[in-house]
Amino acid sequence: METLSVTDLKTKLDSGETLMLVDLQDAANFEHRHIPGAVNIPLDDKCAETCTAVLKDKDATIIVYGEFDELGKGSQATDVLSAAGYTKLIRLTGGLMGWMEAGYAVEGGKAS
Repeated sequence: METLSVTDLKTKLDSGETLMLVDLQDAANFEHRHIPGAVNIPLDDKCAETCTAVLKDKDATIIVYGEFDELGKGSQATDVLSAAGYTKLIRLTGGLMGWMEAGYAVEGGKAS
């Protein structure tokens, strides 16, 4: 599975590169804080259904992340997305906490 560091993601976002950020947290944690521009697709039994409803372009670059650097969760999400026909899947190393530890902005009700 391809991975991307938080620093490289920040560079891509700052350059305006087209990509989709998928936050795997549950809805409450997503509302609490997430990377700006991310969509919330919790890794649950409706994940594949939600993906096809939200992510229309199966060839888009999709970056998945959870709260922490959760290899198991990231791998499971990319497996679900791959089975649904998505072709460019990347796991963000460090997750949301790595993003925040690097000092990058988050948004949501408890963003700091």
